[in-house]
Amino acid sequence: MTTFFAYSSFSFIVLTLWTCFEVRGSTAENPRRRRFYKDAQFTAIQNYSLRNVIIDFKFVKNSIGCVQACLEHPGCISVNFNTQGNPNHLCELCNQTLYSTKDENKITKARYTYLWPQYPSICSESPCQNGGNCSYVYDDKLGVVLDYRCSCHPYTSGRHCENGPFRSCQDIINNTGDHELEDGVYSLLLDSTAVEVMCHMKNIPGCSKKGWMPVMKTDPHEDTFAYHSSYWSNKVAYNVSAGKTGFDNYETKLPTYWTVPFKELCVGFRVGESTKFTTIPYQATSLYDVVADGIERRFTIGRKAWKSLIPGASLQRDCELEGFNLKAPRGRMLRLGIIADHIDSSSPCTGGPDSFLGFAMEKFPAASFQHGNMCHHKSRHCDTNTLEYIPAFGYILVR
Repeated sequence: MTTFFAYSSFSFIVLTLWTCFEVRGSTAENPRRRRFYKDAQFTAIQNYSLRNVIIDFKFVKNSIGCVQACLEHPGCISVNFNTQGNPNHLCELCNQTLYSTKDENKITKARYTYLWPQYPSICSESPCQNGGNCSYVYDDKLGVVLDYRCSCHPYTSGRHCENGPFRSCQDIINNTGDHELEDGVYSLLLDSTAVEVMCHMKNIPGCSKKGWMPVMKTDPHEDTFAYHSSYWSNKVAYNVSAGKTGFDNYETKLPTYWTVPFKELCVGFRVGESTKFTTIPYQATSLYDVVADGIERRFTIGRKAWKSLIPGASLQRDCELEGFNLKAPRGRMLRLGIIADHIDSSSPCTGGPDSFLGFAMEKFPAASFQHGNMCHHKSRHCDTNTLEYIPAFGYILVR
């Protein structure tokens, strides 16, 4: 046990007690003094005492023993210490402080020192994690500290800000253990910045599991996310506020594009009142790392899955390419989706395909939109036997 005394020009002594003992008394009975009062800083006033608020007394060897007795008692929040005595001193335990008791209970009393805890030392021990700020909760009426509180950054939560920082919607589920969270706007730490995004905590029809987070929303009639748009190859966000608004018609590109690793994509299209989704199993460090360099990367989910996204969708009947940064003869390109042709060959789509379904097309004839579905050339080559030109508002999510 180590004791420090500091003196001033007034007759006040600040006594800091660092307790190195196990507290034997229960503090649960006294809501005015929480468990962290096992350690406390006490202020002392010489020749001063409280009366009518004494709940117990002890005989101790010194003022340190008196303070220790208070810390061990569940109802004690201040003490009167009799400075006379050899070898033992009278220590009176009080259930009020000079700030909370009536004036008539405050008396000048020779050979007594009154001590009460100014504040606990818990905040100096930095209990708040992830950059949270510690502060004390005071009871002005009692004149004591009741508790401490951690003020957490927007991307953390919990008693000690221990939950987070969350970097994905799945992160929130994993760290809180709560698998019944509602869809809603959550704050995530993305690229060292707190960003509010819509987290889809419930299953999306067509995309099983939970914790989907938006990456992009694309308008087929705008060239914001056309094939050669720099947004595919840079780390610049676009209209971040639309990341909070769910499956609507506001375009966005979020920092999730370059910051969030994923194992699956959820892609969807809206046409009129129809909004459909499907899952793409694909693992990567970020969507940026998959798309930005322009290198073609293949995967397969099948034309049936793609066509399920857009009512009435049509593709040419034979060869097909699926993946990212797709490239075919005659300059046909697609950032994400499927390209199909009517010519079957060992080298897929060598004839110059005239149909696609996906995001960000380039040089497909007669297509006046950026995202959606088109089957051009001759209707007999389209698997619905009709030519189709269907612009669709697109959604890309990851988890």
